[in-house]
Amino acid sequence: MFTSPVLPETFHKTQRDLEASSKPLKILSEYFSIDYMKENLPSQSAFLSIQMSEDRLFMYIAYVQISKERKFTYYVSRESLSPDSKDKISGMVTRLAATKVSMQKTPITIAEDLTALEKQSEIEI
Repeated sequence: MFTSPVLPETFHKTQRDLEASSKPLKILSEYFSIDYMKENLPSQSAFLSIQMSEDRLFMYIAYVQISKERKFTYYVSRESLSPDSKDKISGMVTRLAATKVSMQKTPITIAEDLTALEKQSEIEI
């Protein structure tokens, strides 16, 4: 195996340069405090987050609303999932994934294309 004394330093320099200049990489690797995130969210907006627990027994639902005066209102809930609910959610996720794949394959140029694609997706699902 060939090694060069220059290779490791060049590699590390390239990696440091990339880390210093790549905004997406900084965003992915940085930790942002809740205060930093709050000050960058727009006024008069709301955000909804839904996440399942790793064991898929619970669903966590969080909602935050930001008023015009920058007042934050939070709602957080933990819902236990019945076997029927788990099956229904799994079906919805499968259907969404199939629709996404179908829509990525077909270019949409006019409204009729979108209507036709939606009908075709329903048939496929």
